[in-house]
Amino acid sequence: MRRLMLILFCFPIIGLSQKYEKTISLSQFVQELKQAAKQGAGYNLENCHITYGNSDKQYLSDNNSRAVINEVLNFDQHSLVRISNCKFGGQVSEKTINERGFNNNLGVFSSVLELRNAHFGDLIFYNVDADIRLDSIKAEIGVSFEITNKKPHILEISRSDINGIYLNCHEISQFSDIDYEIKIDESKINFCIARNIKKFHFNKNQVATLVVDGYCEDILVQKNHFSHNFKNITALRFKDSQSLIVENFSGINIGKFKRSPSLIGSITIEDNFFDEIPSDLSNDTLLKIIK
Repeated sequence: MRRLMLILFCFPIIGLSQKYEKTISLSQFVQELKQAAKQGAGYNLENCHITYGNSDKQYLSDNNSRAVINEVLNFDQHSLVRISNCKFGGQVSEKTINERGFNNNLGVFSSVLELRNAHFGDLIFYNVDADIRLDSIKAEIGVSFEITNKKPHILEISRSDINGIYLNCHEISQFSDIDYEIKIDESKINFCIARNIKKFHFNKNQVATLVVDGYCEDILVQKNHFSHNFKNITALRFKDSQSLIVENFSGINIGKFKRSPSLIGSITIEDNFFDEIPSDLSNDTLLKIIK
């Protein structure tokens, strides 16, 4: 009986440690990124633990818990950089948390990966165990952040130029299942779609389309400029020989795509500016739309 009980108690302990197929240092990760960008290729990293150690000091701060990559990463506009089922850094110590003095939760539950001044085509994070910050990047196609586990994570995007942002956390049944915080500010964005986010703060951006659906405890949309560009056209048809109907998907949409009703805890939308779409479009504008 004692042996049986011992085995049963050991199962949860084994389940807490995820195994990865390979391990590389942060410096090696940076070199692989630089080489891929230089060769004009994409980059794919799967099932890997990227460690933060003494050999990576040039990139690390906060007791080796925050990595800042501010290198020349100029990926082709059509390239794909995909990081999936990977972990960055190690367990954040209580000493690090207490000494850091951050004014938000970035880096409390996970190590931090920060990318600055980089150019991408398509940048995808899938099931990445890290808090991620993107500062002053450009993504010609977009940035995707998707996660299916329940560990708290944070994504911050600031001062960036991104065509499309897609944020999706696992399908859930109640508020207690989500613990993901997203903050996007001072960026230029064509469209942003966010699903099942605990806190979603969207401030001081220039954007055409914003969609939030699924479960969300707290939504803040503040001081944004919603433009009327014609990149998100859903329909273009002739009404008659003299009239053309253009349906443009823009503005703020809550629960736009989800079949079942969205559930929102609190929502604040204030001090946003919306461009007016002129009823009479010039011939030049119409030609640009058709092209």
